[in-house]
Amino acid sequence: MKQFKMIGGTILALLMAGCSDDMIENQGVPPVSGEEIAFGVHSDNFNVPESRTIYEIPEGQTVTNYSRLNIAWVPDKDSVRVYCPESPKGFEWSDYAVKGTKTEPYLAKKGDTGVRWGDVSQDHHFYAFYPTERIVSGLENGTTITANIPTAQEGGEFVHPAETEQNIGNIKLPAHWGLIRPNMTFAMMGGKGTWAKGTDKNVTLDFKPLVSVVDVVINGPQDGTVNIYYVSVRSKTQPIVGNFTYNVGTGEFSGMEDQVSSDNNIATINCTHMDNGIPTPVILKAGEVLTLKFFLLPRDIKASDLSVSVTLDGGRTLTQNLVPEGSQKPDVDLVQGMITRVVTPKVKYPEASNWMSEIGDDVLFAGLSLPGSKHSYTGDLYQTTGHGVNLETDIMQFYQKLYVTDVNPNDETAQSQFDKGIRAFDLKLIVEEGEAYVYAGGAKLSSGLTIGGVLTNLWGEIQKSPSECAVVCVNFVYDGRTNEAAWTTAVVSAIDTWANANKNGQGENILKVITPQTTMLDMRGHIAVIINHSGEPATPSENVNYINYHSASVQETEIKTYNFNGNYDIHVQQLYQVNNPSITSSSGTYKVPNTTVGLVPYYIDHRMIIDKNAPAEGYDLMAVKERLMNRMFEEARTGTFDGLYINDLAGFCVVKNDESTGYVKGAVRSWHNGDFGDWGDHWHPNALETLYSWDRYCSVPDAMNYGGEPSSKQYGDTWFYVDDASEMGKGNGGNTGEFAERFNPKALNAVHKMVNDGRVPIGIVFMNFAGVNDVEIGGKTYQVYGDRLPALIMANNFMYPLETVK
Repeated sequence: MKQFKMIGGTILALLMAGCSDDMIENQGVPPVSGEEIAFGVHSDNFNVPESRTIYEIPEGQTVTNYSRLNIAWVPDKDSVRVYCPESPKGFEWSDYAVKGTKTEPYLAKKGDTGVRWGDVSQDHHFYAFYPTERIVSGLENGTTITANIPTAQEGGEFVHPAETEQNIGNIKLPAHWGLIRPNMTFAMMGGKGTWAKGTDKNVTLDFKPLVSVVDVVINGPQDGTVNIYYVSVRSKTQPIVGNFTYNVGTGEFSGMEDQVSSDNNIATINCTHMDNGIPTPVILKAGEVLTLKFFLLPRDIKASDLSVSVTLDGGRTLTQNLVPEGSQKPDVDLVQGMITRVVTPKVKYPEASNWMSEIGDDVLFAGLSLPGSKHSYTGDLYQTTGHGVNLETDIMQFYQKLYVTDVNPNDETAQSQFDKGIRAFDLKLIVEEGEAYVYAGGAKLSSGLTIGGVLTNLWGEIQKSPSECAVVCVNFVYDGRTNEAAWTTAVVSAIDTWANANKNGQGENILKVITPQTTMLDMRGHIAVIINHSGEPATPSENVNYINYHSASVQETEIKTYNFNGNYDIHVQQLYQVNNPSITSSSGTYKVPNTTVGLVPYYIDHRMIIDKNAPAEGYDLMAVKERLMNRMFEEARTGTFDGLYINDLAGFCVVKNDESTGYVKGAVRSWHNGDFGDWGDHWHPNALETLYSWDRYCSVPDAMNYGGEPSSKQYGDTWFYVDDASEMGKGNGGNTGEFAERFNPKALNAVHKMVNDGRVPIGIVFMNFAGVNDVEIGGKTYQVYGDRLPALIMANNFMYPLETVK
């Protein structure tokens, strides 16, 4: 059996001294002799893409400064499509799998039939393409094929830098070098071969790399460590990813429009990897190096047209042009089918979070994914009450550890939610004497912060980072006097007053009303205020956005649809109140029989009593919330809902407190048979209708609420009579740390799994403890992953073609 042939090529070297490297191209695959010529296909691993064809460092060379790269097949994983115009009708093409060993590969057909020999008195011509996974269409009845290079080039295995040299399969990785293995299905190749009549039927296909490759070498920091979440390559003037058409016969390319469009001018590698079941960024220490490869459309590209961006935690993005403006470096071409190496300077944290700077101006704002904080200003409450709470009984109405903006601008170490890349903020407002104050922990903030103060603080941050913007959602708080209509009037008046007094440098309004055509350019340097309004549609304002009829219930176990600004629908997931798995006492006041989900809210417990045989897991509200979250992701992925999303991932676990679980009042009654004369059989108040609060079965364990009279009654039966009108305290908070520790990892994994075709806009995503990894409450430290979740949400914007204005 014939071996692969190798042909030499050229590699360009940028920002690295001295090199003109050679790239080796894999060249031969012999089709099977006989009536058929067979190949196959490999089923992809959706969550963790594996390598197919692999790069190999030749003997005696290293990854630090190679002069040649071999491309080797991986048997049982690589697959190609072959077309032969001389074959009989119906047998002109087939997909084939590489079999055998790396040194002696052969091809086997995938289906029942493969490409067949035609009239052997004629020469036969064969045209092939690697890999079948990237084929959009073609090479079935002609020599052209359309293939796709995606924006998200999900890497393979991450190899940690080590203190000593590592043998990683086909390469030797030097000490202190890390590697994200490329997904070689992006390394597309075209193949051709000719069989001359009268010769042996052992045909060789010669494969030639088609795409351009950028090999990025990232140097670690000067000192300390950095967390790398994703790396991107961007073009300023032309598409570098997307579909292209290739004529294998003539070698001509088409379908790559020369136009600037933000939906196809960026390629991104997500650098997070699974570590102990949790998505984790690449941690690079001083002196360490990370290398990774990008695959771009098959065209020559000017080096000056490209930049490389490295995004660290907090959305802090470093961008380097391959040829700096004003540089004397030659503006060389990245040659189609070759590799160009790019070496970055040592990574350092930028001064400001600037991740939105990498989003194209023409991208529709409604199609983005924005990390957000729920009850954003409850960090104020944390500073005063966070450490002295009782984890089983106290209501912890704080959801954030960081402030929205810097508390002390003179403190260079101060961190804020905005510094961590958070761009959507949710807060409650209470109106007192016509002024709208930020409300948290049962009262307005001690600082007396108003909505105007919030906007001023955010505007200060945006002025430091003009590429950024912010969304502020405000919610009604009833003070016992001001109804919602009056509250809305006062809030809008306060916002209008601020807007009239504050303009940007061009004298334009800072506040924006979002429409379906609002772009990122429209939003840069601006703020959008959204009023969640549960009543009738409010009077329009040029400064305010509205979500009308928006319910603020903490017990929404379904996704709700509301209208946004009269322009389009919005889906909202906002189940806050969930069970507490850490409170599982089997006796006493808070006994919850027949359940393994821990302490549950009143309205769930009530339903369990009504239906004693209901499965306990049906009332696991943590699981319900996870299903709702995933359902919204699935709706976005499949396009079953074409609108906006607010996926509220915040919440609290109920504690042993009626104000947390909710409660009702009722009376215990007993059934008596005919011992009251003319009254006959009837329910009789027990103990003079003693009232009980609904605190985990009151204290009458044999009394059952049947939601109506039981069908059969016997003398002495007791019945806990519940008056639905007496329901109180629909759940006003609980243990937010417990919830975040349990739920944030679920959300983190759900976003991490949105790879390949699963990448879609996911709207505004609110969460507990945005921006921090852990939080200490009541003497217990909860690991909440509030730093990683926002980073993955930001990264999602750079993993698929964003929708742009038409």
